[in-house]
Amino acid sequence: MEISTSLATTIEIKINPEYEQISSRFPLTEEHFKSLVSSIHDNGQWNAITVNAEGEILDGHNRFRACQILNIEPIPPVIKTFPNLLQEKLFVIDVNLLRRQLNQVQRVLLNLEKKPILQELAKENMSL
Repeated sequence: MEISTSLATTIEIKINPEYEQISSRFPLTEEHFKSLVSSIHDNGQWNAITVNAEGEILDGHNRFRACQILNIEPIPPVIKTFPNLLQEKLFVIDVNLLRRQLNQVQRVLLNLEKKPILQELAKENMSL
């Protein structure tokens, strides 16, 4: 399985509703989001938004929204490509599992979303 990463020079950043839904299932508190907006305003955007080859956000929905509120262009995104869509979806779930504000129940619920994807990957692997 090969996953590649590159820096985008010019790519239009887009929202994939399915990925945004995963990201927003357990949203930042209003206080945390305001802190993010303030940090980007005062210090700039430290972490790039991660997108797929089509420019759809895989990680960084809140950073993107903060940049829109501040009316600033996000720093060039990082492009990640995956061998298939299932691997890409797993990445979206896994990066959201790394979010610090999730409690244990939220982590379990998000992990449960991986089950059908992993089952489908297992079926694909068995048919090889």
